[in-house]
Order: sequence, then structure tokens, then C-alpha cells
Amino acid sequence: MNYKALLFIPIIVIALERCVCQGELKILEDIVYASYGERELRLDLFRPDNGKVYPGIVLIHGGGWHEGNKVHYYQFAELIAREGYVCLTIEYRLSGETTFPAAIFDCKAAVRWLRANASQYGTDPDKIASLGGSAGGHLSAMLATTSQVTELEGNGGNQTISSKVAAAVIFEAPLDQYGKHKGKTREDTPANSLNFFGGTCDELPDQYKLGSPIRFIDQFTPPVLLISNGENEYMERLMFQKRLNNFGIENEYIHFEGGKHGDWIRPPLFDKYVNASIQFLDRHLK
Repeated sequence: MNYKALLFIPIIVIALERCVCQGELKILEDIVYASYGERELRLDLFRPDNGKVYPGIVLIHGGGWHEGNKVHYYQFAELIAREGYVCLTIEYRLSGETTFPAAIFDCKAAVRWLRANASQYGTDPDKIASLGGSAGGHLSAMLATTSQVTELEGNGGNQTISSKVAAAVIFEAPLDQYGKHKGKTREDTPANSLNFFGGTCDELPDQYKLGSPIRFIDQFTPPVLLISNGENEYMERLMFQKRLNNFGIENEYIHFEGGKHGDWIRPPLFDKYVNASIQFLDRHLK
């Protein structure tokens, strides 16, 4: 497939839940997947427009946990869906609304929602993966490593359903918040982390530990793909892979030269990230 030719397909955003058909692709927009009182969280669903059953992918946007929205992965999801997947792009509660662990509660609720509604949307409930970059990559890593951590499930719905994922794709994500920020003052701690956790690591050590996916790697962690480009190389990635290897967890690392942080959703590296993600997902979910 020529992914570059599809890169700039116009995006149609519809306020109410609707079905949009683009060729052989069905897109369902603004489906409510979790509720917290009157607060509703919505997703967009992409799948081939036929009656077949496909693996599912939950795509999680970045933005420092304080900005961004589900539209950011619209084209990414569209391209993956065309290769035989049911893709969800989700919104989640940002740090301006509430602090950690709300965001991971929401991501787990999205996985549970897809698994609970697998028959309705033609999804294989045993083949659901996560994908995200930066803050979204952190949440994808959290999904991969914390399936046994009941305190991170939240109460967004479908509580009796598992939130475990079968594979995870992670782009340039912080993987050890506790190790990175322990001992730092407020002045030295990035605002993104301060706002996400609600304070410094020394003020809230248990929160930073709970928000560090590297600490939860175990025998239940699924296969992982990590990708970065030439601008950002998170050093905790090396320790993350070491721990994966210690538990015998299959993992891959790809380094793309050039570009900037966030180029998984824009040129010049967009098509490379898409292709690498599809190849990894095909190997582990098909």
C-alpha cells in the first residue's frame, strides 16, 4: 500500500455518533466507552466494512498528558484498519481535569469496552493491542505491564472484563517516572509530570512508582515494540528492554534517524512508523 498517498486524506469530524463510510472502511465516531457520573469519554472506531472478525488496536494520543485529542491518530488508525484491524482512537481525561491514575483508568476502560463489545464490532477479544507515542506511549506501556495491578483498573465500566493487551507499540515514551524524577525539586521537575501526578516525585513517591511501567514488567507482559527517532532517545528504554529480556518477553527496538518528537503522526517519518507498527502487529496478532 502507498501510505504516503493516503497521508493527507481529509478528516471529517462529526459531533454526534455517526457512521462514515470511506471506500471499504467503516468509521463510527464519538461512541461513549466510559462514564464517570455525567462525564462521558468517547472514541472513534475504524474497521473494514465487512462481516469478518479482526484483531483490535487501542490508539492513545500524546500531548504531555495535558493536551491532544483522539483525532490525532485518525489517519494512523485508518491505515492500520485497512490492513485488517479494528482500531479505536480514544479520548482520556487530561491533567487539566484530574491527575494520575485517571488516564490509565480510561485506557483500561477502553480495552475492556472493546473486549466486552467484541461480537458487535467484529473484534477478536483475545487479540487486542495498544499503541501510542510520548504520553500515549507511556499509557500504552502501562497497559502492557499492569494487567495484574487491580488498583489501576478504575471504575469506567465493564469491571468484570479483563484489560490485558496481547501486544504493545510504544513510541518515545517515558518509562520510569520514579527513577527519572526522584530527588528533583519542583523547579527541576518538568511541568508535564508535576501536573500529571499532582506534585514532585519526593512529595508523591507512591504515585510516581505506580506510574512507572518499568516497575511492573513480569511474566504476563506481552510482546513490545519500541520506536524512537534521531531527536529523542529515552535512556530508560535500555533498562526497560533489559527487564523485558530478564523475563523472556519478546521485544523489538527500531531507531529512525531524523525528524522530531511526534513525527509518528506527520512527515517525514509517519509512513515508517505506520509500516513498522503494522509489521509488528501482524506478527503477533495474525
